[in-house]
Amino acid sequence: MKTTLMLGLQMLDRLEILHNLGYVYGDMKPDNFLVGLGNDSPFVFMVDFGRCKRYRNKVNGQHILYKENTSYTFNPIFASINSHNNIQASRRDDMESFVYVLTYLKLGKLPWAKASDVAVYLAR
Repeated sequence: MKTTLMLGLQMLDRLEILHNLGYVYGDMKPDNFLVGLGNDSPFVFMVDFGRCKRYRNKVNGQHILYKENTSYTFNPIFASINSHNNIQASRRDDMESFVYVLTYLKLGKLPWAKASDVAVYLAR
């Protein structure tokens, strides 16, 4: 539990920085958080920003409008309910997926994930 919480705090810090820059991560999964080596060993790093999306307008800083029927961006196993319902990703969805990742790190599985889904995820 202690290790999961220590990782979770750093993961949350990284996510907060990204959100403060005006982006939604959109690809929350354990594979996208790496633990450093050597002098960087106490640090967790966030990688793979290919699915990041702005949630604030770059010009005026206003929040983007709510949209439905958008493309699916999250990893299906760790995706928020709104993502499964094709609602545009937001910071809330990042946070929901973050909790799913912590659950996975602590339990080694997610209660709703079928064995076949996990096998496909782990085989990549």
